[in-house]
Amino acid sequence: MNLPFYLELNDDALIQALSSGAFTGVPETHNIQMLFPGSLLLSLLYRLAGGIPWYGLLLLSLQALCVLLVLGQVFFRIRKGSDRVAAMILASGLFLTALYPHFLFLTYTFTAGILSATAVLLILN
Repeated sequence: MNLPFYLELNDDALIQALSSGAFTGVPETHNIQMLFPGSLLLSLLYRLAGGIPWYGLLLLSLQALCVLLVLGQVFFRIRKGSDRVAAMILASGLFLTALYPHFLFLTYTFTAGILSATAVLLILN
């Protein structure tokens, strides 16, 4: 299955190769780059459907979740309907222009960063 994203760093390619079983022939549950629960989940997904790039989809879905949570905060903070539309268009445009490369060239470093920033935003609100 070819999806429109690429793993930018060699660490990400190694994580995917270990989790998918490309190195050993069997999806690995122990991965030095991540904790056991995460690598267990990835290896189980690769065992169920090995043709799907689960690691990239996981990174992409976590980043998309963060963007949706931030846009949701923008939406619920603004009271007026017309201001909501303008703010959502502005915020969506900002996300699409500033973050688009990170949705195309995936790295776990950026994913961890955007998860952390989203958590701080949600905690402070």
